[in-house]
Amino acid sequence: MRALTAGLAEADPADTEQALALLADGLVAARVCGLAAAADRRWKPRQVNASAVEHNLAWHLAAAADRTQRIALPGRDENTPAFSGTAADAAVETIAAHCRAAAPFALAAGQSCPHWPARGNLLHSSKLWRVLAEAWAGRRPTFGKRP
Repeated sequence: MRALTAGLAEADPADTEQALALLADGLVAARVCGLAAAADRRWKPRQVNASAVEHNLAWHLAAAADRTQRIALPGRDENTPAFSGTAADAAVETIAAHCRAAAPFALAAGQSCPHWPARGNLLHSSKLWRVLAEAWAGRRPTFGKRP
């Protein structure tokens, strides 16, 4: 995930195809890290909240790429790592760092995109990257089910 975050700094946001591929790969990596962190019960409620944002973000990125199929977000299975304690905390910080890099990158990609539907979806995805970071920080508690 850190390599994907570093790749955002090196990539040209004006290359819409490359930008969308990087953003989609980062979203899938964030999903996997989040599922691993959710094995620690402290992070499970935030993962549930983040999941709603991830699915919304996947839809907008797929729409921007003019894909007929959605971006496949993995679910938890026997191959999903299970983090706890400081490893889970580090995974969440890695997700937040990626979101902080992806939001301005998506904004720049949207601003330079010449095609309106892709442009609008990229610009909106910029906001969703910030919302995803907020969900992991606990500032977006309304996305998940509440008791």
